[in-house]
Amino acid sequence: MASNSRDRDQLESLYGISAKIASLRNLTEVYDLALTFCLALTASEMGFIDLLNEGHVDMDVVAVKGFAPPDPEFYERFKRMPVRPSVGIVITEGRPHISNDVENDPVRVGEPPGHPDVWTFLGVPLQLGTEVIGMIGVANKRKGYGSCRGERS
Repeated sequence: MASNSRDRDQLESLYGISAKIASLRNLTEVYDLALTFCLALTASEMGFIDLLNEGHVDMDVVAVKGFAPPDPEFYERFKRMPVRPSVGIVITEGRPHISNDVENDPVRVGEPPGHPDVWTFLGVPLQLGTEVIGMIGVANKRKGYGSCRGERS
């Protein structure tokens, strides 16, 4: 019985999210709301949405939450990011990537100057059909992320 109630609650929540997104008038609002829901769903402190540019060598950062840089020009300098191994693995391999020990992750290449510390990370590809068009990344969940097979942490 508890499972039916939980399923119903999840369906109602998803319906509410889809109705809210459908009511928005521009993509910036959609990205912002989608990222808000992703952060809440994963209990993460910060996150971003990146969309691939033509040629797939770099991405535009279209949404950021949970991070207020001390340098007001930070976002301008890092509005376009190269597809690097640390987050690019999600793009290049088209699969989720979890790191619960970012400091020792073999694909880590570091953060740009002024970027906050990241100790846990979850990145998932955004797809249009079978084509990867970008990614959502969330970071700094207190107890880390479970596997990408539906396990809860």
